[in-house]
Amino acid sequence: MTNPPLDAIREEVVTSLQHTIGPEGDLLNPDEKSCHQIQLSQPILRNHELAKLVNLDPDVEVNGRRLDLRSKVIRCLYPVAEGGAG
Repeated sequence: MTNPPLDAIREEVVTSLQHTIGPEGDLLNPDEKSCHQIQLSQPILRNHELAKLVNLDPDVEVNGRRLDLRSKVIRCLYPVAEGGAG
């Protein structure tokens, strides 16, 4: 017996490329801060989409509520001449 192929319609949650960024909060006691997330339709970002995330304004308001979303750029470069330990 073999496994049936994925059914993209019935298993949409599992096969979706949608991704959320931001705090999830307590799933058992959700509050308004649990909704302060950014939804991405796919995991690959274009340059202008990445620029929006890098330049998030923590003071932006939606429906009269301050979202307080921030971003931080982390350098992931190291001197090649120093090898893997650099």
